[in-house]
Amino acid sequence: FPYAISVWADGGNWELGHWLTGRVGGGALAAVVRAILEDYGFFRYDVTKLYGFLDGFVIDRIMSAREALQPLGLAYLFDASESGGLMRFAHRGFLGSVANISPDLLVETDQEAPLYTLTRGQETELPLAAKITFIDGNHDYAQGAVEARRLGSRSDRAAAADLPIVMGQGKALAIAEGWLRDAWAARERGAFAVPPSRLALEPGDVVTLSSGDRDTLWRLTETRDAMFKDVDVRSVEPFNLDSVVAPEKERVFEPVTVFGPTGSVFMDLPLLRGDEAPYAGYVAATADPWPAAVAVYRSPSTSGFELNAIVPARATMGLTDSDLYGGPLYRFDRLNALWVTLDFGELESATEEALLNGANFAAIQNDDGEWELFQFQTAELVASQKYKLSTLIRGQSGTENAMGTPVAAGARFVLINSAVTALNLRPDDVGLALNYRYGPVSESLDSDTYGAVSYTAQGLGLRPLSPVHVRGKREPSSGDWTIAWIRRTRIGGDSWEGLEVPLGEDVERYALEILNGPGGAVLRTIDLDTPGYTYTAAMQSEDFGSAQWNLHVRVAQISPVYGPGPATEQLIYDY
Repeated sequence: FPYAISVWADGGNWELGHWLTGRVGGGALAAVVRAILEDYGFFRYDVTKLYGFLDGFVIDRIMSAREALQPLGLAYLFDASESGGLMRFAHRGFLGSVANISPDLLVETDQEAPLYTLTRGQETELPLAAKITFIDGNHDYAQGAVEARRLGSRSDRAAAADLPIVMGQGKALAIAEGWLRDAWAARERGAFAVPPSRLALEPGDVVTLSSGDRDTLWRLTETRDAMFKDVDVRSVEPFNLDSVVAPEKERVFEPVTVFGPTGSVFMDLPLLRGDEAPYAGYVAATADPWPAAVAVYRSPSTSGFELNAIVPARATMGLTDSDLYGGPLYRFDRLNALWVTLDFGELESATEEALLNGANFAAIQNDDGEWELFQFQTAELVASQKYKLSTLIRGQSGTENAMGTPVAAGARFVLINSAVTALNLRPDDVGLALNYRYGPVSESLDSDTYGAVSYTAQGLGLRPLSPVHVRGKREPSSGDWTIAWIRRTRIGGDSWEGLEVPLGEDVERYALEILNGPGGAVLRTIDLDTPGYTYTAAMQSEDFGSAQWNLHVRVAQISPVYGPGPATEQLIYDY
């Protein structure tokens, strides 16, 4: 037949349209044998002497009926024989002895030949072990293998079979043990002749041969009819598959993980490492349980989302439990302390050397949505997931203007580590409101586990840092002020080897403003290409009406791409 079939027992189905809705002829084994025979065109059969159950049986290629039935016969130790035009199936020795034969009932066929012959196979010809492979129905239908071994044997042979039967390890071990036991039980062979009164004996029948005080069971393997009946026999033990009790391998169920909603924080931050795209924003994600990763998709509209970034790890983030006031810049803040309760993760203290080398970087979001980057040296666990952070370094990477006065409790806290992922943005994406969807990489975009947000990247990695050390010197004779400052750089400024830090911009530009007092009106704006300016007495008279003994100024570095960075406002006086 030009097709392959799969037979499944106990209410299963198979591809030819048959349904095994019950146990026919004593059990599922009988139903499977029946189904195979009928699909191969055999309709005169008797399977009522078969018992046993199997979870499934596979025929995966074109084969004859004999080839299809052989694995089942090996596993359940049954034989097929033809009697009166009827194909009969029965387990070996299952029906017991059908006749008792003694030597005085045997026919002497040759005066020079013995009345019967019995031969015994050598141990070295018998298998020491029986190995079978099977389809393990308890472990996602993966291939399983078991072995039964006979102890105290001098044989080194092994019998192996590949059974396309779905079952558990316990049933497979019982089959292997039964197969090995049957091979040793059939080690004796015999031949004799019986009179015409025993013509009813057929292959597969079991007879008892009495010799002296010993009765042995023999299974007829071949018969030849003539004036008498020549028979060949093999020793047999009655079939009992249930006599071997083997432990089942415990089924390991793969946990089904149900993901909850995914949370995320999109952050505008300056350059963190220096090698990422300066116009990129950042995203940190959290979920419980955490999937393998979180996918971030982007679209300018509400459809057509494309994959933008993969967040590889769950972020260490939480909320603050205390207000955080502004503190000193460019040195340790030993006065302020921050209490934080984490949603996930843990914090640890660092040495001063590690801190100055970039350890324990974190971000806190103020009421305006801006992020201050700071570092902490000491992390003290005060309660479950609650830490006290102290010995701070504030306003890192040019975020001093994001220091709140104060940042109220309940602000978002994020530890800056490898879990904080840069978005894959283009320069022209800066300033555009884009739609993002984020969730487990294994889930689809329409899953309830996905969140959505609209986010506009500001490209803070392009923003120049504010100048520092704004100073002024007044010339007594003329009244002119010389104003100077030191620029900072957003790229490559950590080395102590160079005479001056890299510029970090295509051109050097500054905007200097003369103010009418602290926070007052702008009286004069000067565009410069050097970090210094001479504010003459005539200009002072023009702006103020007279020469000034001190000045209030504001200066910012300008990027041709980003524009003015944050300004430094300073009251200067003669020194």
